[in-house]
Amino acid sequence: MTLYFISGLGADKRMFQKLQVPPGYAVVYIDWIDPLPKEPLPAYCKRLSAVIDTSKEFGLIGLSLGGIISVEMAKFLHPKKLIIISSMATRYDMPWTFKLARFLNLYKLVPLTFLKTPSLVLNWLFGAKTREEKALLKEIIFDTSVPFLSWAIDQILHWQNTQRPPHLVHLHGTADKLLLCGATQANYKIIGGEHLMVYSKAGIISQIIIETLERP
Repeated sequence: MTLYFISGLGADKRMFQKLQVPPGYAVVYIDWIDPLPKEPLPAYCKRLSAVIDTSKEFGLIGLSLGGIISVEMAKFLHPKKLIIISSMATRYDMPWTFKLARFLNLYKLVPLTFLKTPSLVLNWLFGAKTREEKALLKEIIFDTSVPFLSWAIDQILHWQNTQRPPHLVHLHGTADKLLLCGATQANYKIIGGEHLMVYSKAGIISQIIIETLERP
């Protein structure tokens, strides 16, 4: 089986570098593509999925925004396995902070240059504590384009999906400050896990992924 990994907003395969999968699985990291002007999320997912070989068994593993993308792709690709990490399965998983930002258009008032600048606030929000984690977050922030950031934030806040895929496995950290764990229906709640737990708690995340993949 081929496992397709989709990372978080602006991030790439660096976020998954500490994860382990069972022997015999092929791993493909899907790179982001530039969204078209005013492109809706379903259309973007269709274009992004062009790299997925559906002639063979495959699974989707999505992180944060990548989890949302994976849920959308599952509607028309039907993966054998579907795992999301630090993400949302439906719009009902959206925390009140996101709903408030959408209702008041607060996200349009915050300069994107602020989100592109590493700071104590962003380190706290994402849960980057060690020097290694802070350096990784800084690299990811630097590499994220402003147009993609603007488009992605708008798509996340206005996501309308109401159906949770029946075979979905959702991993979420209890200490996630960005996507509050209490708002989700996660299958696995990782004690003390923050938004970057795919990196900081890669051991336990890998164990759950392996168990999920090995189940019939």
